[in-house]
Amino acid sequence: MSRTAPAAVSSTATIDLRDFFPNGDPQPSDAAATTEALRRADKALAKAGGGTLEIPPGRWLVEALPRDPSAAVILRTPGTTMRGAGILATILALAEGHDCHVLVIVAPGITVERLTIVGGLQHQPPEVLAGEAVPARRSHGISVRECPAFTLIRDVLIEDVVGYGIGSIIVRGGPKPEADPFVHVRMHNVTLRRIGDDGIDFKIDVDIDHPDPDGPDPARLGRLGPRGFLKNIAVVDHSVLGPNGTADRVRGENGVDARGQLHLQNIEVLRVRPGGWGKHGGAGITFRDETGPGGGVSSASHGRGGQWSTLQNYHLTRCPKPDYRNSAGAGVIAPPVLAPALHISNGTEVLLPGGPRFAPLLTRASRANDRVGEIVRRIRRPSVPEAATFAEMEPTLSKGDYTFFDFGGGFGASIAHYQSAFGGRGLGIEIEPDKVVAARAKGRPVVQGSLFEVPNRKLVRYVTADNVLEHLASIAEVEDALRVARGVADEFIYVRHPSFEDEDYLRSLGLSGTWVHRSGHRAHVRLSDYTAMATRLGIDRLEIHPVGLMTDSTDPEIVPLGTPKNDLTYDPARHASRPVIEFDREVFYAFDILFHLTRRPSVRLVYEGDPFLDRKRPILVREVGPMGWPRPTIASTTRRTRTLAGAAGDALPPSARQTLVRVVRKVR
Repeated sequence: MSRTAPAAVSSTATIDLRDFFPNGDPQPSDAAATTEALRRADKALAKAGGGTLEIPPGRWLVEALPRDPSAAVILRTPGTTMRGAGILATILALAEGHDCHVLVIVAPGITVERLTIVGGLQHQPPEVLAGEAVPARRSHGISVRECPAFTLIRDVLIEDVVGYGIGSIIVRGGPKPEADPFVHVRMHNVTLRRIGDDGIDFKIDVDIDHPDPDGPDPARLGRLGPRGFLKNIAVVDHSVLGPNGTADRVRGENGVDARGQLHLQNIEVLRVRPGGWGKHGGAGITFRDETGPGGGVSSASHGRGGQWSTLQNYHLTRCPKPDYRNSAGAGVIAPPVLAPALHISNGTEVLLPGGPRFAPLLTRASRANDRVGEIVRRIRRPSVPEAATFAEMEPTLSKGDYTFFDFGGGFGASIAHYQSAFGGRGLGIEIEPDKVVAARAKGRPVVQGSLFEVPNRKLVRYVTADNVLEHLASIAEVEDALRVARGVADEFIYVRHPSFEDEDYLRSLGLSGTWVHRSGHRAHVRLSDYTAMATRLGIDRLEIHPVGLMTDSTDPEIVPLGTPKNDLTYDPARHASRPVIEFDREVFYAFDILFHLTRRPSVRLVYEGDPFLDRKRPILVREVGPMGWPRPTIASTTRRTRTLAGAAGDALPPSARQTLVRVVRKVR
């Protein structure tokens, strides 16, 4: 549909990308037209002195700029905000046949938020994707150039990128030295998937091939670096373009390559790659100091020596090494010279199954710890309340009686899980009497009642709703349920919800998800609905984690249209023929949504495996306590237990120690 020409833009105006297409006719699939519209919009903002550019929902293709083939979109205007309609709603994707940075930031005070950026990884030649050749270019998802101060990247998903997901790369010295790199670069709530090189990279490259005799000392420049603040970052599958052909070509990149003064909080890096990158493969998080004082400058000298850097709350999973020639991917790398100026706290590292014979030792120890934890949980299992209904309990409830309410407690299995995974003592509220009776017979604290009977006063730390809200009568009732949870909890709300995002897409292919046509699933709530509800309820911080990626129609829970309701898996003997179709978009089974109710989020979700490959529930990790002390987590408790057990064993006489070892082996 044709749109009118844009009016004059004021410095406080919000403009729409669609208004800048040639002839006023937006065509998201026309890469040349979209690229030109973005360029015209940036010029309009420059004329107005800044403003907000809104990009509507859709997959907008872009291509290399004719005048600057290194980039598709360049933000040149200070004080500009590029805002999408949501991570899974607005997508900027690099068109096939183009190899360049998708988005380049060159001006200060720029914000990029609420969108997805897709690079050209899937368009690379087969030999590059197979790790048998290097790509012609290593283009980035977002490239931060020329030291733009106060850059903010938040609520962004970056995927299928050949080079860095986000590269803050600053060139110093030479004929065109850049500005002072002592700047603020902030990244909040950013997910990076399928990245060819580093997920996020900070560095300064000193141009020693073209030194400026009248300029500053390159060695001193090399020790200056950007100042970055990163929070709630997930890196999934980085360093996917090895190449991993032979021992001398094995390459491992990093999840976060931290050169400069970096403060990292709540960082997750899944599947750190093995490889021969120096003594290590790729690292989950690395802090570097590669410039010696007074000299030793190379073209990859990096800055500020990591001084005053911090790393708090991290979770890393490491792939096993394929053989003994190559070192397994490391977790966190920090050279000893940085130790006095680097603070690292509260982290977990898990070695994934596989690899050489002794690789599973950590996994075995974790399983043993899980057995001990299960015994402790059985001993501390809370008793079933005397009252069988919530209405009877409610007048006597006070804050501290229970840690959380489980909306739709069912048979009580979810309470048992979240007491273990999230912590505390739970009470399930279930509307169906038969389920309540069965749960209480198993010793699980479930009472009968409607979640709308819950009073509007603070009684618990958090509320869980695991595959419950979709059973309500309407989307409006779902918002009412969140309002109830908002009133009774003071820390967070956790929701596991089936995905209705691709309902229309699957229907166009003659398919459906089994969870879509279940008779009990009446409220087909989408992520845009949840974000709008959060805004109306005054919740300005939420996390969304996709779970269970389905790449084609062969997934057991994808069925042809017309399959009887409540058939939960495809059965070729009973159901109509199902076409085999490879999806051209990401279709997920469910989403985990965490609504933060506190001004400063105190928890995060961590997955012990890969949430794309399995559909297991996450565990909860706390940050710090109210007095600044670290709260105990599963990982910290495990490490402390192992340390104490090892010290106690070393203190025993040799004969007693050998006897204890034999007893433990018999028990196992």
